[in-house]
This record gives sequence, C-alpha cells and structure tokens, in this order.
Amino acid sequence: MKSDCKRAVANESLVYIILGLAGFFIIGVLIFNFYNSDAGTGNSDVCHLSVITRATSPEATQNYVPLKCQTQKVCINDGTGKCDYSFAGEKISEVKVDSKDQDEVAREIERVSAEAMYDCWNMMGEGRLDLQESLSKKGGFESAKSMCVICNRIALDLDKDKESGVLSKVNLESYLKGHQIPGSEKTYLQAFTDESINSYQHVDLTALKDDLKYNENEAISLVSSNHESAVVFMQIKTASVDEVLENLGKAGLTIVGGTLVSVPTLALSGAKYVMFSAVGAGATLAGAGTVAGFAWYNVEKGQSLAIQHCGDLTSSDGQARKGCSVVQVVPYDAKELNKICGVIESAP
Repeated sequence: MKSDCKRAVANESLVYIILGLAGFFIIGVLIFNFYNSDAGTGNSDVCHLSVITRATSPEATQNYVPLKCQTQKVCINDGTGKCDYSFAGEKISEVKVDSKDQDEVAREIERVSAEAMYDCWNMMGEGRLDLQESLSKKGGFESAKSMCVICNRIALDLDKDKESGVLSKVNLESYLKGHQIPGSEKTYLQAFTDESINSYQHVDLTALKDDLKYNENEAISLVSSNHESAVVFMQIKTASVDEVLENLGKAGLTIVGGTLVSVPTLALSGAKYVMFSAVGAGATLAGAGTVAGFAWYNVEKGQSLAIQHCGDLTSSDGQARKGCSVVQVVPYDAKELNKICGVIESAP
C-alpha cells in the first residue's frame, strides 16, 4: 500500500516537472522568435509588446527577458539645419518651426516634449507594470536599483541669434500642468502623478542651450554641451523588510528571537532523529544573523534610493520608499543619466 502511494506521488511529481519544462520551452521559443525578428524593430508597438512580455513573465525568468525598445530621435529646426551635430547619419523625425516667432517656437518645443513624454509613459505601461521582479531582490540578496529606457532624444537646431531667446520662454512644467492630453480630460501632470501632486520637477530642457552653468541646488545637473535632452522612463521598485523576511521564511528560514534560523524543508526518507549540536546551533544562528543583516541592508539601501528618485512624486515618505515609475526630461549626458539610471535597457 505504501509503495503504491509513493509511486503515485512520484508519478504526479514527474507530470508536474514535465509540464513545467514544456511550459518554459514554449515560452522560450516564443521569446526567441519575437526577439530575433527584424520586423518592426524600434517601433513603439514592438517595445510595448516586449514590456508586456517581461511584466507577465515568471519572476525567475523576468530579468532574462530583454526590452526591445529603440530610442527615437527628434530634431526641432527652422530649416537652417537638421541637427547633424547630434544625429548625423541617423534616422530622425523632423519638426519644422519658424524661429521669427519665438513664443510660437517655445510652445512647439513644449508640445513636442510633452507628447514625447506621454507616448513614452504609455508605451512603458503607465507605471502599472513591474518590470523589475526579482527573486534575489525579494529575498534581500540584492538591493533595488533603477532601470531606465531612453524613449527619445530631442535636439534643437535654430538660428543661433534666436535660440537663446526661444529657450528663455520655454516652461515645460507649466505646460504639463495646464494642458490636457489630446482626447483626454486629464492634464499631462495628472497622467504622470496622483491628484495630490501639483508640480513636476522632472523636466529640464535647458540642455538644448549652450554653455550652461552647474547649479548645485538642482536635483538634475544643467550641464550639457550637446544641444540634446532625453525623455527617460525610470522605474525603481523595492521590497519591504517584512516582505523579505516572509520570503526568506518561505525559502526555508524562520525567525527565532529576532534572528533568522535555517530550518529544513525536506525530510530524509526513513530519518527518525535529528542531531543538533551546540556548535552546529551556534554556526546556524551566526549564519542566519548574517543573512538577516545582509537582507536588511539591501532593503534599506534600495528604499533610500527610491526616496531620492520618488520623494516629490508621492504624498508620503512611506509611499516613496516603495519606489515609483516616472517619465522625465534630462540632459542627454552620460554623467546625468547615470545619476538616475542604475541600468539602461534601450537601444541607442
């Protein structure tokens, strides 16, 4: 009777293993075919599909599903040039303006930038999708870090005598707050934040201007010499200490007197006694304490980073510690991008 039960359990386990392997194989084939297809490369629909694919993949495989997103180049010009300094030889989208009317050009720069931000936000899932699921992060074995996708690079090529005057009239933050998204009752600001937020500091178009000086009071550097700004989607998601401890418990760790202790999750067949010496207990407690401390450190490190990136986007410090998704405009400069991006996952 016992042997029949064991055989039935073994057969059932084998079926689950086979089904699991078959599922991973099918998913792997679909992902391989998708990411090795040249059709639509760089298209926003392809990027969005890759975002959905990653977000819905199992936690164990999510980090191995790449995003297929190509940075789009936008050149705002008055006909005197085509942003060759920035995009020589690259495929660009041109926006023609008349630099004689500086107010009109300023509004067009604001419109193009706002629409690029919204398209990026929509393409990346509007902050509703978690693109950073990780078993290591959930177990506290690594700290959370920010990931970025550079959706657009925006360059300006105007008559040099008019450029400074135009940029002095640009106020993208005000535009986001005061203009509705086409076809929607929401303003751009309302789409990017919750209702309690009435300002948006994550926009900086001054990189389009030459010879800018560094302002230490600004969250983002204004230094740039390449006439470009980048529209960037950034996401950082953190786990709480309670979540990490719970996940460690599920993985075979439990808490005793405030210390994590390793406990066996599988019993050896036929075992009747467990030998647990004082030396073994001390080693186990010491090791568990190290694991707990390491996990705690990684959680705090990730949450501190989240507060830096998300503090002005939420109404409470507690919400900011959980992380956020944000679309922002920053100077297209390696130093400045590295300040907000732990890793960049888009193709240049």
